[in-house]
Amino acid sequence: MNDKPPVFSQTFGKTLEKYYVPLALLLMLLASYNFFFKLGNLPVWDWDEARYATNAYEMVQNHDYGICTYSHTVDEWNKKPFLGSWGIILGYRLFGYGVLGMRFYSALSSLLIMAMLLWLVPKVWGRAPALVAGLALPLTPPFLFSHGARMGDYCAFFCLFYVLFLICLFKAEERGPYLPLAGLCVGLGFLVYSFHAVQMLAVMGVYLILTGLYRKISIGKYLGFAAGCLLPILGWVVWRGSYPDGVKFMTESFTYDLISHTTREVEGHVGPTDYYLSYLGQHDLFLSLYFILALFLYFAVVGFKADFKNKGLTLLSLSVLIPMGLFSVARSKLGWYLDPIYPSLAVLIGWVSFRIFRDGNFRTAGKSILLFLLVVALLRSEREIWKTINFPDSKPSQNLLADLAKTHPAPGLPIWGPVWFQADQFMAEVVCQLNPLRYGNLDEVLSQKGYLMLEKDLKNQNSAFVQAHHLVVFLENDEWMLIKL
Repeated sequence: MNDKPPVFSQTFGKTLEKYYVPLALLLMLLASYNFFFKLGNLPVWDWDEARYATNAYEMVQNHDYGICTYSHTVDEWNKKPFLGSWGIILGYRLFGYGVLGMRFYSALSSLLIMAMLLWLVPKVWGRAPALVAGLALPLTPPFLFSHGARMGDYCAFFCLFYVLFLICLFKAEERGPYLPLAGLCVGLGFLVYSFHAVQMLAVMGVYLILTGLYRKISIGKYLGFAAGCLLPILGWVVWRGSYPDGVKFMTESFTYDLISHTTREVEGHVGPTDYYLSYLGQHDLFLSLYFILALFLYFAVVGFKADFKNKGLTLLSLSVLIPMGLFSVARSKLGWYLDPIYPSLAVLIGWVSFRIFRDGNFRTAGKSILLFLLVVALLRSEREIWKTINFPDSKPSQNLLADLAKTHPAPGLPIWGPVWFQADQFMAEVVCQLNPLRYGNLDEVLSQKGYLMLEKDLKNQNSAFVQAHHLVVFLENDEWMLIKL
């Protein structure tokens, strides 16, 4: 078996090694563009993003940072602990109450993940695989848009702790408090995204058994892991349990976030067992096809051997396969549950690419074709990302409220509407600093102060109402209009 790479492969690899630092900085610039450019542009997404952002805003308004409220009543839907809301509040403190402030901590978390990959991967597998991983991660569309880097959701923040956990677990055998720190990452991950942290424990258990490391780690380190994991969670349990609804909240959090999502289809989020494979193919088609082809070529030529002594590769593989397996078995299916696997998947793409490229058993023509396909996959992904960033969907109701915040700020006034979807409520309550209220009959609000938001319906009933009562429309677009009462 000829393991000596061809001269071209040696030259190309040495060039990447030599210029690693400037190339890594360029990748950080690319990631910064993909994560941050026009981050504050609309639209805001209903459900998780808008609701979590409103929860965080009301935490500040209520001067209570331990409980989530929505419309200033205890939120019966968001059963997550507080840490994700604190991340959003950080963005609010830095950039004000707006879309940029809501999403900033997700983009920052993703950029930190990117920096960690470019720092750690060269130490384990080399600089060339690190550069490919550093290209693949910020060019993975679902990592950005599926509750990820460019969304005001909890996923990117949780992903940061997931990656830190993997790094600490990888170093657990070394001297230092790495295993207790891994436990702390589990605990903090729970405080961000609740029982999703269970996947970390599953990865750790299987990893320690397969590699045999469970025999080499002292009891003291296991106790340190348990302390790091449980103390933050127990502290939160005591704090949240001190509220009047504490016991009820804890019970419902366990039954809804863990039991219900595992055993039944919640809120219509259904899918077959192969849901997540189909999801990757649909939302990350080009890189997924490239990765499958690269793996096929590698195993076809080199062969498959389960070498659990390669701790890094074992951990990477488990950090992808175990979450996919757990969520595939669960009855409820949501694509963004896969967000934590994308950093590991990017590193695996880098690893297999350069194993093939440096192996003398692969013909130069085959390597050239594979390199061409990788470049095409990355360029197509970046094209999709660029289009999504620069040409977002239009949400006329949100656009009108954004214009209201810019041109007619009047904090504290009520704004009446027929129905408040969560994204519109975020825009009205958080961005405009108004009090969204729902009217039952239009005549009821004419004697009120504040704003009236009406849709331009096809039958022109609302327009006729405005004309009949001599109301003045001071802001409007193709679908909505605003009246000052």
